[in-house]
Amino acid sequence: MKYNIGRFLKLILINFSLLVILLITLEFIYRFIKSGERIYRNDEELGWAPKENVIISGKIKKSFEGRYYKSNYSTNNIGIRSLKNKYERNDNHTKPLKILTIGDSFIGDNHSSNEDSWFGVLQNFSEGAFRVYAYGIGGSGTSQQFRAFTKLQSVIRPDILLIQYCVNDPLNDSFDYGKKSILRNQDLRRPYYKNEEFYFREDLKSKLYRFFYKSYLFQKVDIIISNLQFKILNDYIPQSLSSKEIKSILSHWEYVYTNYVKYAKASGISDIWTISCAPSTIKNNEPYVSRWKEVSEKLDVKVFHSFSNETNSAYLSGKDIFSEGGSHFNDIGNKIAGKALFKEISNYLKAK
Repeated sequence: MKYNIGRFLKLILINFSLLVILLITLEFIYRFIKSGERIYRNDEELGWAPKENVIISGKIKKSFEGRYYKSNYSTNNIGIRSLKNKYERNDNHTKPLKILTIGDSFIGDNHSSNEDSWFGVLQNFSEGAFRVYAYGIGGSGTSQQFRAFTKLQSVIRPDILLIQYCVNDPLNDSFDYGKKSILRNQDLRRPYYKNEEFYFREDLKSKLYRFFYKSYLFQKVDIIISNLQFKILNDYIPQSLSSKEIKSILSHWEYVYTNYVKYAKASGISDIWTISCAPSTIKNNEPYVSRWKEVSEKLDVKVFHSFSNETNSAYLSGKDIFSEGGSHFNDIGNKIAGKALFKEISNYLKAK
């Protein structure tokens, strides 16, 4: 009997060891294959951040309408999307305005080439009047972007901060909403903001998740599970939010946004602008877009509407403006947004 138990335990140990070796081997193989495609990395302060010095050339992308196009993505040594300055001015009297724009996947994700992205188009159309520094954290909220600004401001020393808002930012900033969400790879890793301090979830589940998330295989399995959950729920949370919950989420977002703007102004930036990725004409967007406009105007932040309005008009007229998932602008959509935004900004600056 003792011999059989000993043999059984030995077999378990051998099989467990083989499983560990297999998983480690698969991890190394998967890392080798996928490392070149990664555009984000784990970050102790931001949760995740754009990888530095990334170059992805000739990536074939697909539009929502099935059109194929190429994308060239690159970042510099601090994770800013790299842009060529075709119209560099040497005249001290005509130094370009340095615009630091911080946002989410509408800046950070690889949906179009750097030069074709809205911020690249904005810089190129300015013919040297603007120097745009674009820093995007896909899946982030205002709290993460605020914290990113505290790190970037002293490095870039911008003349203007352009805040790229999206309707999911208030949701991403909400600790309570995150507890219900199936997007564990975001909500268990992101920093939150309360009492004028940034903080992370420190429960055992979150700590273990962040530890295991260092594994590429774990990340892959987790996203597969999240996708299956989404198909079942048809949403990122099990049940719809009540009006009371939405009100609470927006109130907290206003607190975060207000502190972000005040911090930026205290750092010496007098001009703060903002754009939204979504129009208010979509019913579910309305409370989030309305609050963004209301609070921005109250804080004396210049609101530009063309970024979402012009692209929405183009979409309604039948133009192919979205990338494959249908949520982000492709090369055409980015060009429309960037051109419209440049025109609106130019008119604003002329009128000042």
